Amino acid sequence: MKLFFIEHVGLLPLIFQTVLFVGAVFVYFFAKRKAFAAKCFIGGGIGFYIFYPLLLSLLQYVTWAADPNLGTSFLTLPLDPATPCPEWLRPLFVEEHGYFLFYVLGRFWLRAVLGLSTAFLFYFFLQAVMRAKPHALLPVESLIALMLALAAGWPLVLIFILLTFVFIVLHSVVNLLLKNPRTRIIFALFLAFIVVILFGDFFKTFFQLSVLTV
Repeated sequence: MKLFFIEHVGLLPLIFQTVLFVGAVFVYFFAKRKAFAAKCFIGGGIGFYIFYPLLLSLLQYVTWAADPNLGTSFLTLPLDPATPCPEWLRPLFVEEHGYFLFYVLGRFWLRAVLGLSTAFLFYFFLQAVMRAKPHALLPVESLIALMLALAAGWPLVLIFILLTFVFIVLHSVVNLLLKNPRTRIIFALFLAFIVVILFGDFFKTFFQLSVLTV
């Protein structure tokens, strides 16, 4: 059972993405208290960004601890002074367990920090747009944008944001031709997310995002 769980823990992000996407559809089309429902999903999303790297860190510790030879040494050694590391962070890793701490922070937690930061920067940008042009988007649209940005994860959130702007422009051009003055960003958000999830590997290769994958 333990081995089965370790082998399938990588499915959790896919489940997370599915829940947030379905949640976004539910919030926009069916929820009566849209803002409240969206914030509940966002809170759950933030919780996952903490839970998942914590779980991976725990599993990494258990895996190394189960190896009486090489694994236990990884848990007890400090970080090698020759290992590249910002000098202001190095004091965190000079003591016992320093290598393990450096490993899990760089491999699991950094991705969560980058994903959260980028998603919220996108949200704050949309909030600024909404304050400057109140009719540009609905409040719930910025919340759904945050939900989907969290679901995309690092580094695909960068492509999600890029595609969102591309689809907004295309939608605006179509509306201009149809003489429709109103452009809603919600469908650009949904379409961008679907494209990113379906073609994520292609975008990682095409834009060389593997260098940003931690």
